[in-house]
Amino acid sequence: MKRDKEISRHYSKYSEKGDGLSDFLMAVRNNDRAEANLIISNRPDCIHDVWKSSSSTALHIAAANGNIDIVTDLLAIPGVNPHARDAWDRTPLEIAIIVGRESVVEALFEATFPENYVVPDPLDVTANVMPFPKPSC
Repeated sequence: MKRDKEISRHYSKYSEKGDGLSDFLMAVRNNDRAEANLIISNRPDCIHDVWKSSSSTALHIAAANGNIDIVTDLLAIPGVNPHARDAWDRTPLEIAIIVGRESVVEALFEATFPENYVVPDPLDVTANVMPFPKPSC
């Protein structure tokens, strides 16, 4: 029984590296899709790992690197939050826009907004108008 556990345990090649990154985030940062997927299969909770210095998730890091394969892999996993915000209050979509990763922007936009989402017209003054509350004086 002990032998089976040893065989199934995976030691990541990124385990001993620094920068405040988990082995999973290191694999994502290095665009190592195979290693990232292997770590996910052995430690599913790693999708919630956060880079301590910037509060960046794996999706933030993959978006910044423009790795569309890792972005799509992550978006397919239930529990990965495309709305997560880093220390600078940016989402993965905003980071992809800033660094100009067009294919990543498209994938994140589709994941962030539902299919029937309509971009509101900023000139339409009747749309989503909330009445002011009555004064309580």
